[in-house]
Amino acid sequence: MTITRTVTNAGSPFVGPDGTPSANVQITFQLCDTLGKAIDAWDEGTSENITGTVTASTDDTGTFSVNLWPNDRGNIASRYMCKCVAQNLSFIGFVGSNAGTNLSFIQFWLGETMNANFAPGEIPAGAINGVNVTYTLENAPVGGSLSLVLDHLTAYPGVDYILTGNIITLTTPLQAGQTIYANSYRF
Repeated sequence: MTITRTVTNAGSPFVGPDGTPSANVQITFQLCDTLGKAIDAWDEGTSENITGTVTASTDDTGTFSVNLWPNDRGNIASRYMCKCVAQNLSFIGFVGSNAGTNLSFIQFWLGETMNANFAPGEIPAGAINGVNVTYTLENAPVGGSLSLVLDHLTAYPGVDYILTGNIITLTTPLQAGQTIYANSYRF
């Protein structure tokens, strides 16, 4: 039997901009690698295959509860990507790569993205060939909201890249086999 941890927002319900509880909002948790790509994992303790998505819905008070597998039991580094898009409510966040149940990330993302357009993650367009340094996002991020990952490492604006509108210019070209991923941003 799969071992789980209970993750809930009890005591900190989702509410709309007017303070009304956000009822019947579906929240999806997808098991992902550290870059946000959907994966399967094996529980090292029970040898069970852990895969797929887990969903939860808020009740009339804006509260939800869900049972998730504790990521620290896996054969590879993983986390759950948490997505929700509904009227007056939009967020994406991650349940960390451990057995914890802290949901402060959701409150942060919820506050940051309320009433904003939100890109939950994308691979910027552009060749990875050791020469190219220019990549294009579908939209122009606002307010320093871009979370960019270069070859599995957090990239820093002004150090690793410059953002102009929806164009990312890297300070060093990526070599074949390396990766670029925009975890999330507001636009």
